[in-house]
Amino acid sequence: EPIRRDLDRGAGELPLARTDLWTPVRLVWRAPELRLLALGSLCFSAIQLCVTTYLTIFLVNDHGMDLAAAGACLALAQAGGVGGRIVWGWLSDRWLGAVRMLLALAVIVIVCCVLLGLVGGADGSTMRRLLPIVCVVLGMSAIGWNGVYLAEVAARCAPGQAGMATAGALAFTFVGVMVGATLFGHAAQHWIGFTWSFVALSLPAMVIAGLMTALLRRRGADRA
Repeated sequence: EPIRRDLDRGAGELPLARTDLWTPVRLVWRAPELRLLALGSLCFSAIQLCVTTYLTIFLVNDHGMDLAAAGACLALAQAGGVGGRIVWGWLSDRWLGAVRMLLALAVIVIVCCVLLGLVGGADGSTMRRLLPIVCVVLGMSAIGWNGVYLAEVAARCAPGQAGMATAGALAFTFVGVMVGATLFGHAAQHWIGFTWSFVALSLPAMVIAGLMTALLRRRGADRA
């Protein structure tokens, strides 16, 4: 209680209006480049939550892996995500730029999701032994995209609006967090099973690729 009183001092002087909550969202939606980035992040975050939530269940239920081995694959994916944020940030700053980097990550996700369905169904084969590599690369791309995205949002907003633009962009990001895993779980349980659900994650990745391509074309047109 004594600590809380110190932290709350002056809080009553800054009332929060309900309309203020929508200001960052409107800022992002009205800026075409930020809007395309934010919609891409919605798809990216949906893919990320599906991978981290269901990868272990998929490997255990559909392909008979024991929990330890399936958990190890998830750990590899998470570790890939940690390393990916560093590697992609470096590549983005040095050579590709953020939008091309996000486009490349979307393509990598598409390939990995298709391979995950093929590898998971190839019992005892060489393809099955590639599963750890696929998990690492999927983690690098599907989990390690965030840093490049947030840096580009801050770079593309007006001076002094980085905080508000980031808040608005993350509102779109967390829509994907809320919706993606729920839809994936329903599809896996009631419609197409886990293998095809993971393959279907290539669809939002294709949407990302389309959005980033549109953003590149827009910037090219602006320079012309």
